[in-house]
Amino acid sequence: MALQLQDEVGHEETTANIRFLFIDCGPLKQTLISHCELWRTKLTGLLNSMAANELRGMHEHFKSSLEALARPPTNLDQLAESVKLHRKLVEERPKMEGKFEPLRWGSAGLLLLHAYVELMRVVPHDKPTTYVAGI
Repeated sequence: MALQLQDEVGHEETTANIRFLFIDCGPLKQTLISHCELWRTKLTGLLNSMAANELRGMHEHFKSSLEALARPPTNLDQLAESVKLHRKLVEERPKMEGKFEPLRWGSAGLLLLHAYVELMRVVPHDKPTTYVAGI
C-alpha cells in the first residue's frame, strides 16, 4: 500500500497555478514520500525481524533436540526419555516442515519489495506506468 501511495504521490504535479495563486506542494510531496519510505522500511524491518526470530527459534529447537539425542544414555530412564523425544520429533516433523513454506514466501515477498523499490528509484516518475519486478 505504501508503495502504491508513494508512486501516486510521485506522479502528482509539484506546482499549480489557480487564478492568481501559485501553489508549490514540493515540500508536502517530499514529506509524504519520506513518510512512505519510512513506513516501508519499518514494515520490512518488522517482517525481517519476525522471520529471523522464527528461524532462531527453530534452530534452537533443532540444536537442543540434537544435543539431547546425541548424549548416550547411562540408564534406562534416560534411554526412555531419548526414545520419547525421538517419537515426539518424528510426530512434529510435518508441522516443522510446514513452518518453512511461510518463511520462504516471506523472504520472496521481501525480495520482491526490495526489487520494486530499487526499480522505482531508477525509473523516472514523470508518467503513471505499472512496472513489474521479478525474482
